[in-house]
Amino acid sequence: MTAASWTAIGHENVVETYSGLAASVVGVREAQLDGCRLFTHKTPLSLCNFAIDFRTTSEELGELADQLAQLNRERPHMRIFVVDGDQPAGIGRALTDCGLTKLGVLTQMVYSEQAGPSIELVLSSNEEERTRLAKFMVANFFWRREMVLRTTIVEATVSSPHQLYGAWIGQELVGAVMLSETARSMGLYNLCVEPRRRKRGVGTRIVQACAQKADTRSKALVLQTEARLVPWYENNGFRSFGFVETYGIGSRIL
Repeated sequence: MTAASWTAIGHENVVETYSGLAASVVGVREAQLDGCRLFTHKTPLSLCNFAIDFRTTSEELGELADQLAQLNRERPHMRIFVVDGDQPAGIGRALTDCGLTKLGVLTQMVYSEQAGPSIELVLSSNEEERTRLAKFMVANFFWRREMVLRTTIVEATVSSPHQLYGAWIGQELVGAVMLSETARSMGLYNLCVEPRRRKRGVGTRIVQACAQKADTRSKALVLQTEARLVPWYENNGFRSFGFVETYGIGSRIL
């Protein structure tokens, strides 16, 4: 598969996954600006306040970037996601020229090996089970956020169209993962392991189980991760192919 194909597959999964989560927040508004999609909500949470999926021209990019920068000044919690494959080139530069800051970069990766030994993943099929897994994920990723924001994230995760899986050893929940399936890929999100079970291979076996599920569906397994975790994912069969950049008001946190 060509680099352009991976870029298109990764772009599709990021846009559909982020949009699906945002649309699951009660009261969220979606607008189609002339060149990108925009989600807004009264809650000061970037999960439901962001711009994504750029499709514009070089001639119109400056005006769009200026419009987004003005919106961002009115909503400091808003984020603008620039995904590899957005059009045209130079979106990040246009945003920084309008006074925004590049706040972070995630590396897009795709699984490229044969799946190995795995752990059984149990799909949560009802609201009670999905809520338990969503709370487990939020406790691992967003424990520093205010309770009202953590509650919003839990509710959006439960209501989203994405699949939530738990990894169990006996009666103990030892890990969880969210899988977002799109036309050509399966996105791996929110992989987390119970702190007492870390560094024992649980995360690796969850990855392998996800790889098996993607292979069964004849789809690519893709993800986005911080730079510090790239070596771990490389050791578990992934290779890099793209990026997701975040822009907004604030200090650079790369």
